[in-house]
Amino acid sequence: MSSMKFRTSILLSLCMIIINLDAYSQEELTIKGKIVDRKSGNPVPFATIRLRSHQEMLGVISNGDGDFQIPVRYKQILDTIKISCIGYLSKKVLIDQLSEVELNIIKLDESVRQLAEVVIKAKHKGRITARQIVSTAIENISYNYPTSASPYIAYYRDYQLEAKQYINLNEAIVEIFDEGFDTDDQATMASLYDYRRNGEFKRDSSTEIAYDNSKGNKFIPGAILSPFGGNELAILRTHDAIRNSKRFSFSYVNELDKDFINNHFFKLIETIYLNDTPLYHVSFNSKPEVTGIGNFAKGDLYIEHGNYAIHKLEYSTYEKKKLETKLLYNIQLEYARATPAMQLNYISFSNFFKIKNPLDFKVVDILLNRDINAFVITFNHNPDRQSALDSKHYDFRLDNKKLEIDRIVMPDRRDKAKEVAVYVYLLNNLPNENPSLLASRLKADFKGIKDTDGREVNEITFIPVNQFRELFVQKFTQSIELPDSSFIRKDEPLSKNYRGHKSINHEISNYWMNTPLKKE
Repeated sequence: MSSMKFRTSILLSLCMIIINLDAYSQEELTIKGKIVDRKSGNPVPFATIRLRSHQEMLGVISNGDGDFQIPVRYKQILDTIKISCIGYLSKKVLIDQLSEVELNIIKLDESVRQLAEVVIKAKHKGRITARQIVSTAIENISYNYPTSASPYIAYYRDYQLEAKQYINLNEAIVEIFDEGFDTDDQATMASLYDYRRNGEFKRDSSTEIAYDNSKGNKFIPGAILSPFGGNELAILRTHDAIRNSKRFSFSYVNELDKDFINNHFFKLIETIYLNDTPLYHVSFNSKPEVTGIGNFAKGDLYIEHGNYAIHKLEYSTYEKKKLETKLLYNIQLEYARATPAMQLNYISFSNFFKIKNPLDFKVVDILLNRDINAFVITFNHNPDRQSALDSKHYDFRLDNKKLEIDRIVMPDRRDKAKEVAVYVYLLNNLPNENPSLLASRLKADFKGIKDTDGREVNEITFIPVNQFRELFVQKFTQSIELPDSSFIRKDEPLSKNYRGHKSINHEISNYWMNTPLKKE
């Protein structure tokens, strides 16, 4: 049998090989909890849970679903945990009251809120506006945040959400050796103590591929993901606009100390409390001349009365079209007063992206079989027989002249094979010449052929997915000299940095991965 292949304008998807790492399963028993609003029953995300162990204060942060876990072993050395969150009354819970086998629902009460006037009296004469509150807060960053070394150990994770289910969950315990706000954060080093690709949750290699922006296999609509900042952990920390107030953090905030005020409108909403600490709640919206007509941004700031320390920044950017508005990315960033200076509590960055649907119906191969004078068209899965046998759905041309079809034969297959061939026999006899020369003269087009699920051939569709990267501080540590070999290489992903469980200068078993709870 003599045969040949020729090029067509059909776009063939690229297969990307994902290196599988052995999933590490966490065997340690944990106390599982969920924090909810007492009135509404809704989860309270990113609440701080503090516990004391060996005279050291440890912490864990509830995730976006209000969930958290604490190793059962801490029952032997703790008596209470303290839960706090902006806008809620803090609560202490006896650890002996927490079940080891059932999910513990912990209810928080809202703190008293005070409606704010449009302007607030300042210590000096006159009045201070929302814009001035924010401006003063930015000016006071150097006073409110650490200028000396403040390393910390944290739980890092990245994952995706599809239909509210976690997929491709990766987790790590890291130590960040921050030298203080007077230094350039790009020079900050980090160590990786533990890492795992969590196999308890679904994994999908099609959504794990790298962003390729203009190629369209995986991209953020209306935005370009710049590769600045290094690996996934370094990029996440770049989005901390408070720590990186003098350099670009993300679009429209840009450089916080130079651009944020000029790029937004501000409104003072109310005074809200964190324990007994009053915070200005300031909302903001981007200026249209900054974002353009296709995008807009909005968010909230929580700024302490008196010293103007920024406790929390929430920022969301949207793409707007005639009939819909879509979230492009969201950032939630919180600092807490752990020492005289404010210290990072957590940072959560999420963005919406699209990938080409791997289930799209397409032609994967076209073969000219000279012995039977037919084209053998291979589809990636079963075509609908009626549409596949209709000759008007095929257009073969030689030197732009249409080739007449004699008949079409489709093997009778009842199984859903991965690839299925259809034979298109020609009335015309093709010239007997060099296959490569003939291929350059041939063209093929397919329209109207559908698969058994109703998808049309070569119609590209996309799957929307939400991506999350998050860092939750568990403990602030002392500055320690480490060899260069202990630090994460920023130009490589965390998976390639991991060389097995480490316990460098710390008893790493004191820290744990706050893995999200599996949904029923």
